Amino acid sequence: MKILLIAPLPPPSSGIGSWTSNLLEYYSGNAGRFELIHQNTALKYRNILKNDFWNRWCIGVRESIRVICEAQRNIKTYSPDVIHLTSSASLALLKDFVILKMAGLKRIPLIIHWHFGRIPLLAKKNNWEWRLIHYLLRRIRSGIVIDPESYNTLIRYGFNNTVFVPNPVSLDVEKRISNNPGGEDQIRQCSLLFAGHIIREKGVYELTKACTGIHGKIELRLVGPYEQSVKAELEKIADEKDNGNWLKFTGPLTNDQVLDQMINSQILVLPSYTEGFPYVVVEAMSMGCAVIATGVGAIPEILAGGTKAPCGICVPVKNAEKLGEAIEYLLRSPQIILEMGGRGVSRILENYTLDKVVLQYESLWENVVINSETGFAG
Repeated sequence: MKILLIAPLPPPSSGIGSWTSNLLEYYSGNAGRFELIHQNTALKYRNILKNDFWNRWCIGVRESIRVICEAQRNIKTYSPDVIHLTSSASLALLKDFVILKMAGLKRIPLIIHWHFGRIPLLAKKNNWEWRLIHYLLRRIRSGIVIDPESYNTLIRYGFNNTVFVPNPVSLDVEKRISNNPGGEDQIRQCSLLFAGHIIREKGVYELTKACTGIHGKIELRLVGPYEQSVKAELEKIADEKDNGNWLKFTGPLTNDQVLDQMINSQILVLPSYTEGFPYVVVEAMSMGCAVIATGVGAIPEILAGGTKAPCGICVPVKNAEKLGEAIEYLLRSPQIILEMGGRGVSRILENYTLDKVVLQYESLWENVVINSETGFAG
């Protein structure tokens, strides 16, 4: 069975890009009943730190035309049995609409994989973005979402062709777990770690402010790309505590280097305003970190929030006070950090390995092909 996978690869680094890399790596070493034909949709000219409307619009239109033309060539050349299209919605929905029509003309079942966590919010707004998602879901064979809240929202609206499938960790992460399960023997020198784009929307201002109220000695490492103006503003906030010497910027690191940072850190903190399925959380859990994060997107599900055995703590968005309280609580409870870290490793192995997640994709690919014989929507 031939699967045309239309999805981005890094650079730039992103959750969807990581997912694509993991899937392609898996199938490169697991040749079987499925052949993946990959089309890279990564934006070539986008500045991830400067993301104003006109920048997104101009680049989005240009890149959408490129993706549509390449998809048309791939459909003609390979005659795929299924098209698996990843989408982050927003302006990309226009591209998704055109690919839906192309698939319909060739009677190829289309799956759209929604790699973002804003669906519940969009449904409440009932704006143009939600109406386009509504239109697409009524006409595709199946939609995949990456968090339970999005799944529940779509089911309430009658979209029974929707499935919830979490993203998997990479084979490299699985190997690291095997080599040092739980990281029990690792001395963790760094108190707090943030990994991602160092921009306001990731909650780094609230995180820095929260840390200024922490009693005792701490170290916060910010791993990722940043602009000098943002760095200067964060350093100014950090000066309120011990002249800011506790705040460290590493700049961008390779994925292996980020995993090394996680192994050396007690707590990963991700106070983002919005997320879909943040790989940084599952990777930190894999490396035995406790996690403090905002309860957005798939994060509560990943951390087993609300259960008797959570792997971390969820805090409200844009709330430096509650964030600081959660940090203070864990730093004063080293045994709880160890317990959360150990549970995190176990949870990853039980739910988020490639072997387990890929089986769900393969079942879906087979089902949409079988069902397409009884009729086609497109």
